[in-house]
Amino acid sequence: MASNGRTVPRRSAAAASLAAILAGAIACNGPSAADPRLTRIAELEDKVQQQAAALTRKDEEIAAQARTIQELRGFSGARSIDQFVHVSRVEIERLSGGYDDDRDGIDDGVVAYLRLFDSEGDVIKASGSAVLEAYDLAAPEGRQLVAKLEADVAMMRSVWFGKLMTSHYTLKAPWLPDRRPRNSRITLVVRFTDLLSGNVFEAQHVADVKGATP
Repeated sequence: MASNGRTVPRRSAAAASLAAILAGAIACNGPSAADPRLTRIAELEDKVQQQAAALTRKDEEIAAQARTIQELRGFSGARSIDQFVHVSRVEIERLSGGYDDDRDGIDDGVVAYLRLFDSEGDVIKASGSAVLEAYDLAAPEGRQLVAKLEADVAMMRSVWFGKLMTSHYTLKAPWLPDRRPRNSRITLVVRFTDLLSGNVFEAQHVADVKGATP
């Protein structure tokens, strides 16, 4: 019997052959000369059988694990991944724009209220990561990116806000150093990566900010 390229039975057959040879020696030389060697052969045969049984059990465990992995990867029909509730599109709420934490009349950065929708148009909460970028498209080339935030899965969980009237993720990004926008109108871009499907969704929103650099 072979298992995963291992030919354990050959050792058992060799041990049996040696036992037969030594058994012949008993007949010629008497039992006292051959008994210690026969005992050793018997011990080796037992050890080989134990190893073969252990290898068989290990092969069965590996095969069972492989079947489980195949089942998980091969969901179909009602169990297909397409049947799970997942993100179909994303949207930046219209109230997104600048935020002024110190209330001095000059925005300190941008905030985007991100909502996720399923295929039926309902707002949902889903695991994933997001990147928020704010652009002053009227600024010179190379200085148009004025704010950026990268939120991993853990951070996205912490910025979820769910209430009766609204449910969204709150993404805040301060201005980049020396990048306060020159214009009052900026473009917000959010890319959300759905952890379940791996799909990337993008939404854009044009917003007004206060205190643009002259």
